[in-house]
Amino acid sequence: MTSPASILVVDDEGANRRLLQALLGAEGYVTRTAGDGREALASIAADPPDLILLDVMMPGLDGRAVASIVKADPATSNIPIIMVTAQTDRQGRLAALDAGAEDFLSKPVDRAELWLRVRNLLRLKELSDLLENHHALLEAAVQAQTAELRAQTADLQRFRTAMDATDDAITLVNRTTLRFVEVNTTASQMFGFSREELLERGPLDVATASRERLVELYDEIIAGQGRTETIERMHRKDGSTFPAEVHRHAQRVGSGWIIVAVVRDITRRVQAESRLQHMAHFDTLTGLLNRTLFHETLTKTLVQASALGQTVAVLFMDLDHFKNVNDTYGHAAGDELLIQVSDRLIKCVRVRDAVGRLGGDEFALILMVPDGHRDAEAMAGQIQTALLEPFRVDGHEVTVTASIGIAMHPGDATDAETLLMYADTALHQAKQGGRDTFQFFTSAM
Repeated sequence: MTSPASILVVDDEGANRRLLQALLGAEGYVTRTAGDGREALASIAADPPDLILLDVMMPGLDGRAVASIVKADPATSNIPIIMVTAQTDRQGRLAALDAGAEDFLSKPVDRAELWLRVRNLLRLKELSDLLENHHALLEAAVQAQTAELRAQTADLQRFRTAMDATDDAITLVNRTTLRFVEVNTTASQMFGFSREELLERGPLDVATASRERLVELYDEIIAGQGRTETIERMHRKDGSTFPAEVHRHAQRVGSGWIIVAVVRDITRRVQAESRLQHMAHFDTLTGLLNRTLFHETLTKTLVQASALGQTVAVLFMDLDHFKNVNDTYGHAAGDELLIQVSDRLIKCVRVRDAVGRLGGDEFALILMVPDGHRDAEAMAGQIQTALLEPFRVDGHEVTVTASIGIAMHPGDATDAETLLMYADTALHQAKQGGRDTFQFFTSAM
């Protein structure tokens, strides 16, 4: 683009509009704003921008509705859209992409991520515009096969240079032969093949999809009926695989079709989502189930046990006088003790059982107990025995005991909430009984 790219910022919050304008202006972009969906559509109709930053949650026409209208209009369908959203759930983000958005940003917006995503999408738009202007070149290239395509004039070199300017892998596939017509440098680096090696191959050499599924997908995209954005696993030359976000669209070339695929390696994103998922369900200190996942696991276990007529025991455990460890040796020593206790608990249970840390020095266990009270009592005794050996913490030997409360399904309760409450009640009874002991819940409590 010879002149600065124009960007329309759509957000119902004035402060958000001003912030995005300031961040984009620093990079030399020309910006204008709209405060709601209708104002945005009017602005786009009057002077289509090069890119749209679109807030998802707005009164009246929300971001997804605006994106759907923009993408449905042939005059504006090629304008890239970045959804700006505070939603972190996968379903909300998929809905934004389904509405037609090419990408999304999470609030609060990170400056570096904003610049990179805007830059990359503008480069892809430039590439798409260039692709539209070279139908004749591509048709001749497809008819002359790969060798002649690489020998084309400076127009082809300009086209290849535009492809290489983006950080995403770009491949052009001949729908008829399922061979690569052109690839950029990033594609070569991402898949581990040289450009020449890729041009001798096709998508079946890098995709995990079968030939039948790939042909079906291409035909659906050509017919305008298939999803153009997918999450797939891709193959590298060395046999390893990686998760990729793939954006495809079909380009008519004479009597045939070229499938343009933009591939983004999302390994880091998947790893980050996995870490977030782990943090949301597991205790960060011990790695045990946290309170949320423990409750979900108990609920599922009770459903299965009810269906099979099995007995479940919940053990609620609290370390006796744990505060003394923190006060004497410090909180770091207390954390180390909790880690060591969790390790011993895991060694006590079977694979089918579950252990969680519900907070502080409170632990809980879910046990399948064919012999009911006898099995639960045996486990409580096993835990007490496991805690007998002193712990080595910060150069000191520390001895701790535990009080344990036990509630049974279905005898005491049939739902997770009540069962946990009864086990907690029994735990307090055990503490009042002198600690370093266990108590079963009874109705008298």
